[in-house]
Amino acid sequence: MYQKIEQKVVILTLTILLTILIISSSALLTVFDSSFINKQSGDIQGKEQTLYKDKEIILSNFIDYLQDKTNSLSNVFNTREKEHMKDVKDIVQTINSLFLFSLISVIAITFYLIKEKKQKLLLKSLKYSALNSFLIVILLVIATLNFQIFFNQFHELLFKPGTWLFSHTDTLIQLFSFEFFQLALTRIILTSLAFSSLILTLIIILKRVFFRNV
Repeated sequence: MYQKIEQKVVILTLTILLTILIISSSALLTVFDSSFINKQSGDIQGKEQTLYKDKEIILSNFIDYLQDKTNSLSNVFNTREKEHMKDVKDIVQTINSLFLFSLISVIAITFYLIKEKKQKLLLKSLKYSALNSFLIVILLVIATLNFQIFFNQFHELLFKPGTWLFSHTDTLIQLFSFEFFQLALTRIILTSLAFSSLILTLIIILKRVFFRNV
């Protein structure tokens, strides 16, 4: 009885951690990808000051800020934009902390299960986490069929009312258009699908090569 409860707890814990790992890593790979952001972000129009001339430098500072490598944003952003980006940075850093925690935990539990010869629990957890990620991706796809509603509700849930609305002349809006966020979410979804597929492939390899008797 106790052993069955222990097995269920291990499988549930590892499944949740792996699912968090897949989704958070997919998000961070998009948010911290300078080439993607440079390519997909818009140009800053109608700005004559020297500060606005090199978009690449501005975006490099922007990514460093989200990665907590610097505490200040470029002065091309106004006070309201900086206040909003402080909230965004807090969310990104929370996702980063979840990624690191889940990664370390997954590695530790995996080593423990292999050491204790409980490979069957490991394989089950891998399978369930991949299926969970597929399910989350499907729900995201359904939710984003009307991206405008999804975008608004997402911001209303995570940010204080009015703090995420800006003028079309503001730098944040010029750099990161509505279409940019659509592309970013699409990339997160595709990356999550790729990781989930990789895990399912890994299960097949492990069963055939290492855990034939499991």
